[in-house]
Amino acid sequence: MEQINSNPNLKQKPNIFKFIIFTVIIIVVFGIIFYLAMFNNEKGNMIIKKEPVEEKGVVMTITGENKVQTYNSFIIDEWNGYRFKYRSDWSIEKNYNEDGSFSGITIYPQAKKNNNDSIFIGKEKTNCEDVKMTKCLMAGYGLIMQPIYTYSNDTETAVIYEGIIQSINTFQGQSEFDIEKIRNTINIFIEAEKANNFSKAKEIMSAELLNIYDSRIFGLTREGKVGRYEFVENVKYLSTGYYQIPTKVYGYLTEEKNEIGYWNYIFKIKIINGKYLINDITIDNFQSK
Repeated sequence: MEQINSNPNLKQKPNIFKFIIFTVIIIVVFGIIFYLAMFNNEKGNMIIKKEPVEEKGVVMTITGENKVQTYNSFIIDEWNGYRFKYRSDWSIEKNYNEDGSFSGITIYPQAKKNNNDSIFIGKEKTNCEDVKMTKCLMAGYGLIMQPIYTYSNDTETAVIYEGIIQSINTFQGQSEFDIEKIRNTINIFIEAEKANNFSKAKEIMSAELLNIYDSRIFGLTREGKVGRYEFVENVKYLSTGYYQIPTKVYGYLTEEKNEIGYWNYIFKIKIINGKYLINDITIDNFQSK
């Protein structure tokens, strides 16, 4: 009979190997869990460190259909397609027609001295015809043009007005039909007439007008000497690049204060290469006082 070898060490070796493998797996699993926990913690710390700090003086609010941003002491606003900038100590009021449709904007100082200090976009006006306007400019976007105007002679109001115009030009492109430039063009012509200086007048006359204008009539005395002038009602926007400006020019014989009557001038102003030039002049018969 064969003798069977029953060595106990042969049975223990597989059990030892299994235990070692199991221990290694446990260590690896716990190591991975620990590593992931540490990585997430570091990542969380990094996020906290990089969290943006709110900038002081910058506020972004949305009120209905209107977006308003405040940058330090200036507000950038966008209403009904007009985007412009004004100082934050001024306020905005939207204006509506009787049917509830949007008609324009009133911009006014919070410490308003009088109603003339306000600046308007549109509202009841569609052009720069009102002779009481101290500043008026047609501006807009696409085919929509509205007058931007004020009746104020206040210096601060003028600064705000110019800032609004500059910002509209920046956001929406160059505006046109500046009533101040139009009036300045007419002023140059009349002052040149008073001084009998045709060369000065030529600077603000279009080539088209110069081709048909008889310079010999420029310095004529006519019924009297050219004196003061004033703009009158019924300014008309004729077409793209054209304005018609009625102007009453007074005449005198010896002393300017002793006026004997007036002529009705009608200037047609055209914007040519960005310049405001007189393209046509009509002078009615002299009206005696």
